[in-house]
Amino acid sequence: MKATLPFAFSPCPNDTFAFDALVHRRFETPFNVAPHLHDIDELNKRALEGIYPLTKVSAYCLGKITKEYCMLPVGAAIGEDGGPKLIARNRDCNIQQAIVAVPGDFTTAALLLKLLIDKPKKIISLPYHEILPAILQGRCDAGVIIHETRFTFHLHGLKEIEDLGDLFQERFHCPIPLGVIAAKRTLGDQTLTHLTDALQQSVAFAKANPTVSVDYVIANSQEKNREVIAKHIDLYVTENTQSVSKRAMNAIRVLFQAAIEKELLEPSALDFL
Repeated sequence: MKATLPFAFSPCPNDTFAFDALVHRRFETPFNVAPHLHDIDELNKRALEGIYPLTKVSAYCLGKITKEYCMLPVGAAIGEDGGPKLIARNRDCNIQQAIVAVPGDFTTAALLLKLLIDKPKKIISLPYHEILPAILQGRCDAGVIIHETRFTFHLHGLKEIEDLGDLFQERFHCPIPLGVIAAKRTLGDQTLTHLTDALQQSVAFAKANPTVSVDYVIANSQEKNREVIAKHIDLYVTENTQSVSKRAMNAIRVLFQAAIEKELLEPSALDFL
């Protein structure tokens, strides 16, 4: 009987699309996985506690868990054309006097806010899907949005202040690492290699058979609009999801070095492989 390995990832379209084939055993692997779907903030919190042997995490969170976890060179979300957006009710919102919501303290979105924007009056953490309602209800003045909400915020009359991914690319001249796959080092080299191979096969299957995962993706997505879901997948399921490029690896180092200089990460973050 094959061993079953817990695998935690988000219910967002890029993850459910990319990992559907592995979860539903659409090809042969040396093992099976048991999926555990959580919001990215919850994934980060559980990774900090070392709960899952294989998990999607924010790039920022990876920098905090490198003693126990290594990054696999597959399954990454790397922003080439924008990333998390800083939004508010009005474009003239004074962020330095604002309460700003982020989708989790250890998300890359939260890190980008701290690296790229003058310090807000206060930062609060909310699940990503609660940030738009919080701004509209006046519980915060602005928010950093990710996932599907970056495509729908304008429908609520909200305005973009900055695209933090664009700002990062302009300042550091590299793409923005958003999410990565982390695996416990104690799994051993052979298992880590098998996991990488299986994840790469899953992404390849998804790209070759894009309609197979539709029901799974829609069932788990906060957003049910198929056009929005397709845009989300197109933006974040890229060649770096199939196999993380040297350019993307360097971008992770650049991000971590910037965070280290701001004392937001320890130097050990750079030992992520």
